[in-house]
Amino acid sequence: DGAILHVNRAFTKITGYEHSDVPTVEAWLQRAYPDDEYRAFVLGNWVEDVSIPGRDVFYRVHCKNGANKELLLRAALLSDDRMVVAMLDMSDMRQVQSDLREVEERFRAIAETVDQVFWIHGVNPETMEYVSPAYEAIWGRPVEELYRDPGQWSVPILAEDLPPVDAAWSRALAGEEHTVDF
Repeated sequence: DGAILHVNRAFTKITGYEHSDVPTVEAWLQRAYPDDEYRAFVLGNWVEDVSIPGRDVFYRVHCKNGANKELLLRAALLSDDRMVVAMLDMSDMRQVQSDLREVEERFRAIAETVDQVFWIHGVNPETMEYVSPAYEAIWGRPVEELYRDPGQWSVPILAEDLPPVDAAWSRALAGEEHTVDF
């Protein structure tokens, strides 16, 4: 009959709506998706979205306070033709992802124009995360070799320069500050 039987506190915290605001699916659709076109989009996809068990879908929901939130929804059909819908507010995560992409773009723009060699290794120093393009120009060796074998960074260093470099590398791995000129 389209009745919404219950909304929990988390639903109200996320959307601002109480059960009295959305007593039916129709009331929910009108409030959550006030734009006719977007509501039609949601309705057009919902049947397919809930027919696949465990499928997560993202919809932009209009909240009671006027804000729009990006919600992850997962529905489960019960044996008596009722439905349970779980939702998770992804708005903050989406913003963090967007901010992270922006920072990564700025980092790459700087890294690709600086004429200094630097690299980023993983928690395990045997895993190379990033090598600046200047590596090839300055060291005359392909960046790909460091990704394949991070230990190759020391190959071009003169034998007499290796002891202080190795000592500095050991200090760096121990979390100490270090500088080596050679």
